[in-house]
Amino acid sequence: MIGKIILSVLLAVLLFLSVFAITKPEIKKTIFLDRVTTEYLDANMERTAVAFAVSRGVNALVSFLQDADLEMGVGLSAQFSPGEFLDPLNDMVERFSWLMLLCFTVIGVEKILFEIFQSIGFFLLAFSSLFFLLCIWWKKVFNYSNIFLKFAFLGLILICWIPAQAAIGDLLHKNYLKPGYEQAQTFLKQHDSKNEIESSGWFSDMKSMLSVKERVENLKNAAEEYYDKIMDLIVIFTLESIILPLVTFYAGLKIFSITFGRNTKINDFANQITQRFSNN
Repeated sequence: MIGKIILSVLLAVLLFLSVFAITKPEIKKTIFLDRVTTEYLDANMERTAVAFAVSRGVNALVSFLQDADLEMGVGLSAQFSPGEFLDPLNDMVERFSWLMLLCFTVIGVEKILFEIFQSIGFFLLAFSSLFFLLCIWWKKVFNYSNIFLKFAFLGLILICWIPAQAAIGDLLHKNYLKPGYEQAQTFLKQHDSKNEIESSGWFSDMKSMLSVKERVENLKNAAEEYYDKIMDLIVIFTLESIILPLVTFYAGLKIFSITFGRNTKINDFANQITQRFSNN
């Protein structure tokens, strides 16, 4: 009898907290799990927006350089245009911009799903807690105990799905991705406009070179550095904003299939709990 009372109290507390989270969303946002997840998604969206803006600045710079003709300096009236060397870089920047737009969309969808999953998850917890209490004290609904337990598991999955991804993503970013991200962003921010390039002296130095070979080589080296930094950002954002959500989505589906599959032990677990406490 004592065990039944203890379990009933725990279920009543869970029911109260679930209803409280549903009816008071402004207070729910102060909970550690909710706050950490929101902060991570907002920070990731901000990083993506900054990277997208920087990529558009780099695209403007590449367009400027493609239009800048360099005099050959060999007594000929012909001119040399660096556009042919910057076309691949321009294509990469365009693809990087599309990737940033995709990442931004994914994070926005995650923010919406987080709110939806939290509401549905707490509703399922409240629903299952209420009826699991009935299973313990009212034997007529005993045969439905496994359904209520499955709803409880489903509610926990929905509540913890995106927060688990946020925790992994935050750990991954702070310990492994942050240095490369900051270095790449710093470089691209310093070279994302026509005025900054001209004031840095790089463009004027390139124009003052005597040989066409040296000019072309300098231009190639600058393009290669852009390639490296953009590739670093592509890897970072693909891993954090595309691969990680897909992995957690797959893991959530696997847990869902285990919970509601035919060959699951949740039915036996629910029967054991209800039998143990309903007989006391």
